[in-house]
Amino acid sequence: MPKAHYSVQRDGSRRDTHGNGRPHRRHPAGDPHRQVLRPGAGNPFTFLPGQYVDVVVEGYQTIVGGYSLTSSPLHPERLHIAAKRLLDKPTSIHLNDRAQVGDRLFIVGPSGEFTWTPDMGTNLVLIAGGIGVTPFMSMIHYMDEAVPKGRATLIHSARSPSELLFRDELTALTDRNPNIRVAFTVTRPGAEPWTGHTGRINEDLLRSVGVDSSALYYVCGPAGFPESIGDLLQRLGVYTAARMRAESWT
Repeated sequence: MPKAHYSVQRDGSRRDTHGNGRPHRRHPAGDPHRQVLRPGAGNPFTFLPGQYVDVVVEGYQTIVGGYSLTSSPLHPERLHIAAKRLLDKPTSIHLNDRAQVGDRLFIVGPSGEFTWTPDMGTNLVLIAGGIGVTPFMSMIHYMDEAVPKGRATLIHSARSPSELLFRDELTALTDRNPNIRVAFTVTRPGAEPWTGHTGRINEDLLRSVGVDSSALYYVCGPAGFPESIGDLLQRLGVYTAARMRAESWT
């Protein structure tokens, strides 16, 4: 698959200055670093909601990282990705700590079959563990813009409130679109302020959001997460293999 060059159009970090007046990048705890990428001339790009791209940073040592596209495919002129800073992922460190507006990156893709299009069904239940929410962002934005009668329910579980990626963005979206609903839960709230649901996703939480057998289910999370959610859906009587798509990582 050929590489197409993109430039960093907007740096999603916040900056302030320290003593010497030089910019210092500061990231909210748990928040992914968001990049908006603009294609170079002659690089048309199409993708399906849920797909990902490989970001290639060339230099002294070429590094590659795969990231879900979090924007709607209706806007190919600007691609959104989110890279959470992980010490064992060199590309994420580059995107968080070094990338500047105007830098050139290369993108390979799109890739992946964990996708959704309206002809597959317009009643979605999206269940995410941790950073498994990222492919769902593209699906939700696309539904919001292109499928006015569609319905989507997202259930997102994270360890702490600060790790509920896109929480503000999703809350704002649900405030203006009643057909999109979101339920958050955290497993280890600790000292962070939190008045929402706590604990792992369970039958009570799924019942409270109104899951039903007519929905198309997408599940994305760490290894073992799709299987545990599948067991819950079976106990609720809404699971069928034909209506569930799952993806996990190790």
